[in-house]
Order: sequence, then C-alpha cells, then structure tokens
Amino acid sequence: MSEERELILQMVAEGKVTPAEADKLLQALDESEREASSNAAEQAQRAEETHSVKNLTAIINGAVGDSLKALEGTLRGLEIDLNRRLNDPAREQLLGRIEEKIRRSAERAVERAQQADERARRIAERAEERAREHVRRAEETARRLEQRVRNRTGHLAAGVLHLREGELEGGRIVKFGVCIDKVSVAQTKQFTLLAGPNDRFHLENRVGNVRVEFYRGDQIEVTVRGLFWGEDEADATRRAGAFHMELVRQGSDVIMAVARPAITATGVVSIKESRLEYTVRLPHGTDLDIRCKAGDLAVVGEQQVGQWHLATKVGDVEVKLAPGAEFAYDLSTTVGEVQVAMAGDQPAEADTTARKGVYRTGRVGEGSGRFEITVKTGNVRIVSQ
Repeated sequence: MSEERELILQMVAEGKVTPAEADKLLQALDESEREASSNAAEQAQRAEETHSVKNLTAIINGAVGDSLKALEGTLRGLEIDLNRRLNDPAREQLLGRIEEKIRRSAERAVERAQQADERARRIAERAEERAREHVRRAEETARRLEQRVRNRTGHLAAGVLHLREGELEGGRIVKFGVCIDKVSVAQTKQFTLLAGPNDRFHLENRVGNVRVEFYRGDQIEVTVRGLFWGEDEADATRRAGAFHMELVRQGSDVIMAVARPAITATGVVSIKESRLEYTVRLPHGTDLDIRCKAGDLAVVGEQQVGQWHLATKVGDVEVKLAPGAEFAYDLSTTVGEVQVAMAGDQPAEADTTARKGVYRTGRVGEGSGRFEITVKTGNVRIVSQ
C-alpha cells in the first residue's frame, strides 16, 4: 500500500475526514496513478521509438514526479478544506445553542416535576385531613349510638320501660291506659345429653348472657335461668310456662331449641317478655356455633380449641384459654375494640379497605383450631387464663 493511501486511512481513523471524503481522496489518488501510468506508458512508447534507453528512464521519472506533485497538491487542498470546516465559528455557535437549549429543557422538566410533586403533597394533606375529620365524626356517632343501644338494652333487661306521656298506677307503668308488664318471675331448667365425637353445639339467644365452659367429661350440660315478665305474678308465670325448651341431637349437631310465644299487650305495645341466661358445659374438642342478639358471650377452655363461630349484635365476647393454646383467628367489631393477649400471637396484615370498624386476623401457634368472632356493637377479647 502506498504512503498516500496509508495517510488517507489514518485521517479517517482520527476523525479528520469522513468516509465519504476519504473515498473521494482514494478515487482521486487512483485517477492520478492511472493518469501517471498512462503518461509513463505513452512516453515510454515514444522514447522507445525516438530515444535511447537512458532517455526513456528520465522521461518515466519525470512523469511520476509530476503525478506525485499533482496528488500532493490535491491532498493539501483537502486538508485545508477539512481544517476550515472543523474550525468554523458558525459550527461552534450552533453546538453551543443546541447545548443551551437542551440544558434549559432539562431545567424546565425538573421544575415541572417539582411543582407536580408539591401539588400532589398538598392534595394528599387535604385528603388526609378530611379523612381524619370523617373518622372523628363516625367515631362520635358510633359512640352515641352504642350508648343509646346499651341504655335501651339495659332497660329491657331490667324490665323497665321509660315511656313518654306515661304515668304510674299502683306500681305499674301505664301508657294510654294500657298496662305495661313489670312483674317478673325466675325459673331455672337443666338439660343433659351424652356427647359424641365431632359434636357441634348450636345456640341462638335473643336477650341474655351466655357462658360456655369446657371440661374433661362426656356429657353436654345446659343450665338455663329465665326471667319472665307479666302484668302480675300469675301472668308472668303463665308466660314462663309458655316457653318450650329442648336439647336435641341431629347427627353430630347438638341444638338448644327454644320456642317463644308472641305476646302483644292489647295490640298496642309488643312486650319483650323474657331474658334467658345460659351456662353450658361441654367436653373438650366440641365445636361451637353461638349467636346472640343482646348479651355478653364468654368462653372458658384449656389448650384444646375446635372450630368456633361466635357472634353477637350488642354485647362483648371474651375467650379465656390456657397458655400454650394454638389456633387461628378472624375477629371483627363494627363499634368497639379487638384485643388478643396470648403469648406467640402473630397478627396478619389485614385489608380493611372494604370493612367498617376494627378487623384483625392472625394465628397463635400452629394448631388446627380456629375462631371466627363477629360483633356489631361491643368488644372482642382473647386472653390467657
């Protein structure tokens, strides 16, 4: 390869000329070489005809020298043109304007991002403030409702009805001339049934507390203490006798069945005529399905836990277990608190977006037992004995 070709390739590698410009240089070099060769051939032919060998050599050398001078002039012109383009002030100004435009665009983008972040922060603060205000109002409303329901439930349980435009006649509450029940009688009944494997105890109570105790035995024992109201003692006794209670078995389901008579005073006021308190003793391992409308629910057991479903609309639910009990739990209350005070408690992160009140799920140990406790108005507690 000739020195001129190496020079052109080196200029391309260093970025002094573009490949297109290098291609033009190589073409010009080829053309010069062809022209030099052609001139040399013609002169050699003429020299062969008219001159001696010595003169022919001189002619060839002269032709080659002329070609090289022409090529050198061409390369020098290209180099001058290339340097002029590289050092063109207009090009530097153009690059400077482009860099300034890019910098300003980046600064504006950063500024807009900061403004958007500030707006989002202000919106989030306002939303959080409104959410706190809604929660505060909801809690205040729930507390008033809870107090109102508890007061009303307490009045019903005590057999005292505070009525507007009412008056007392001979120790009885009268409204619009209609006597409202006040006298009550108490009765206690006991039921016993032989337990079986995989039993599930069912109980629904309207007004009154329920207490469940687990023990080491083979009998299902239910004690019911009832309060029955009437216009007088005879009427209250009659109403108590109208209640039918029975402990029945249907396969592995053991049901405490209660048939209540519907009594209305002179077609005007519907009377809440009874309150039933249950004490239930069950062998360990018995499953539970207990539901109350108004009243507290307490369960006392040891380490063995079955499948328990407990629910009350108005009242507290408390479960006491021996240390070392293992179970999973699913607890909720619409108005109230939820507490789990057991060693080894592992609460799970709950999704409360679609729930009202307090919801908690988790596990204590690795046992197969499970609680499902649902309360509308009241507290839920699971504690050690």
